[in-house]
Amino acid sequence: KSIGLPADYITTWGLSCTSMSFILGSQALEGAIAPYAAAADGQMVLTDMWQGVVSSLNALAPHHGKRVGVLLPYIPEVADKNLQLLVDEGFEVASAMSLGLTVDKETSAVTQECITECVKQIAAQGAPDLIFIGCSAFRACTPGFISTLEKTTGLPVVTSTQAFLWHMLRLAGINDTLEGYGELFSEH
Repeated sequence: KSIGLPADYITTWGLSCTSMSFILGSQALEGAIAPYAAAADGQMVLTDMWQGVVSSLNALAPHHGKRVGVLLPYIPEVADKNLQLLVDEGFEVASAMSLGLTVDKETSAVTQECITECVKQIAAQGAPDLIFIGCSAFRACTPGFISTLEKTTGLPVVTSTQAFLWHMLRLAGINDTLEGYGELFSEH
């Protein structure tokens, strides 16, 4: 049964929620999206935020290393799962900070000044090679902010939203570069 998707130009379908992506897992998400892909006659690539994060970190790792400094908003149980998944993907968690927030509304209220201070602390501990800011609810993917964080820390910075958008574009065959959104978008 067709659900009316314009399959002739939609090439990539993605689910946007970092914690949902890694808690449910890619197989469960692919099962949930399968009816939409079938409606597009299998011409669509399916992805989720966690796949975007891993792909982005892997794009940067050959140039910088696999020791990651991590900022998360999550409660300990969710943060621990996220950190373990990074390890499972072959990364070393060099330093991490979790804010213990319980809802997206709280995460969205975290200011960029607070994010900057947290990232500076993370960058100063454990000698990370790059920084990952997890959770699409953080207001971290705005024009110029990621590049400013990179200049401040001297490290590449990956945010969930930036990684997801980069990954979706690359899967769709769009390899344009973009300034202001960090090394990931400007060089990869």
